[in-house]
Amino acid sequence: MSLSKCSIIVFQTIRNTAENSYLYCMNTCYLRKDNPLVYQMMQTRKYEVDIRDMRNATWRDIVADAMEDFHGTADLEQIYLKIGQHSRTSEQQYWKEKVRQTLQSYKNIFTSPKRGVWSLVKYSL
Repeated sequence: MSLSKCSIIVFQTIRNTAENSYLYCMNTCYLRKDNPLVYQMMQTRKYEVDIRDMRNATWRDIVADAMEDFHGTADLEQIYLKIGQHSRTSEQQYWKEKVRQTLQSYKNIFTSPKRGVWSLVKYSL
């Protein structure tokens, strides 16, 4: 803890005549500052990371990232091989079922031209 002398000084007029005024200093204030040189700051940083290493990546992100490499259609086994490298698959026992659920849930991102074959909607147009 440090004490800093504050520049607040209270003056009181004790004698006021037509010729001159006399001012008297009543008190000087001291302020307590716990961390006088510490300021709160916020920074924005830009990172480039592999989505396979991100702990908070969603299954939609993981599957879409894997599908990007195919640039067209891929069967489920190819998708499983690609996604099997992700660390999230070791945390979840039924990850293949989760991949199929993700492919079927996001019809605006994934499309299936035939059973067991999937592609990204943007490549099927």
